[in-house]
Amino acid sequence: MDRKRRFRKSLLGIVNSALADMNAGTLLETALKNYSIENNYILVAIGKAAWQMAKAAHEMLGNRIIDGIVITKYEHSKGKIGNLEILEAGHPIVDENSLIATQKVIEKVQNLNENIHVLFLISGGGSALFEMPATGIQLSELQAINRALINSGASIKEINAVRKHLSMVKGGRFAEMIFPARIHSFILSDVVGEDLNSIASGPTVADPATSNDVIKILRKYGVNITKGIESIILHETPKHISNSDYTIIGNNKDLCKAVFKKAEKKDLDAELISSKIEMEVAEFADLIEEKIIQQRKTQQIKPKLLIFGGEPVVKVSGKGTGGRNQHLALLMAKRISEMENVFFLSVASDGSDGPTDAAGGIVDGYSWQEMKDLGIDPEKALVEFDSYNCLLKSGDLIKTGATGTNLNDILLALIY
Repeated sequence: MDRKRRFRKSLLGIVNSALADMNAGTLLETALKNYSIENNYILVAIGKAAWQMAKAAHEMLGNRIIDGIVITKYEHSKGKIGNLEILEAGHPIVDENSLIATQKVIEKVQNLNENIHVLFLISGGGSALFEMPATGIQLSELQAINRALINSGASIKEINAVRKHLSMVKGGRFAEMIFPARIHSFILSDVVGEDLNSIASGPTVADPATSNDVIKILRKYGVNITKGIESIILHETPKHISNSDYTIIGNNKDLCKAVFKKAEKKDLDAELISSKIEMEVAEFADLIEEKIIQQRKTQQIKPKLLIFGGEPVVKVSGKGTGGRNQHLALLMAKRISEMENVFFLSVASDGSDGPTDAAGGIVDGYSWQEMKDLGIDPEKALVEFDSYNCLLKSGDLIKTGATGTNLNDILLALIY
């Protein structure tokens, strides 16, 4: 058991250290040093790492920022930043405070002249936090569509394609709204492949998805909409934006590389398998299990660490509590059951997995049986998508709090 605790502590230490190195404020500071600052700015920061990015920008640019608003998730603000207004709102589902905060942004950037630019700081979570429904859509309708899509097994790119066509600020419409003023976006990517039009639903970039694409996505996942909402979707999003530029300051591949370096310092034989995982969780579990079995057949000099990154997809059918990382960790507890000296960790890099206060879970070859010994039914928890309560009772839940960054998920398999 001492070895078990040691390896669990080592894995968590590697992840926490890598996340600290990838703090959004630090990444933005590095990017701004290489950017020509010539104008005065109104700052708008959205997302789970908005506070850290806004603080770094304010410290670097000082009086160049004449006004601004920060919109972040509840309990993610760390206090006052100069003259910036800091607002908190709902995630992963948009709420009334999202709309109130977004309306304040719209009022602040209207009628700008060419001497004042918008500095737009974007991190994951922006889709829910920065929102103004298209005319004719009620907040309750928007919430219902978002909730249905999130639980459907749709990819984040498909979800955001729909969101863009239901919004006044997504899919390039925010950039179009402030034209001819220019907007400079610094983006922390939480989307596999750095798909700019999908990160926070692309408020400042042209949208390649068409109305017909959106209708097909909704039909694919059985999401019912009214004729009125369908008519709104048929109003196309901007397909060309001329007043916007952007810089990506960090992505999941960077985070995976940071984990790799930390692992090597721990004298582990690290291997980065992929930072582009988007497959369904059960399919991904098959892949991990296969890799673990292969590794257990090889002769090892050092403990082997397999590194994966991305955003697995989960289709929720139960009524339990959890997130994709917790569900995957519980699923892997079953897959590696009775495999001696094998660990698996799955965490959301922002520290918030689904609608919970947990980042993910860490399990080993003994976890499944230990859950049963504690009177827990892990099989039932999988069926009911109640991974949170199962992992909480077994002591396998990971809670980091808000990490100050958001770069998709980190998924690690350790074999020694």
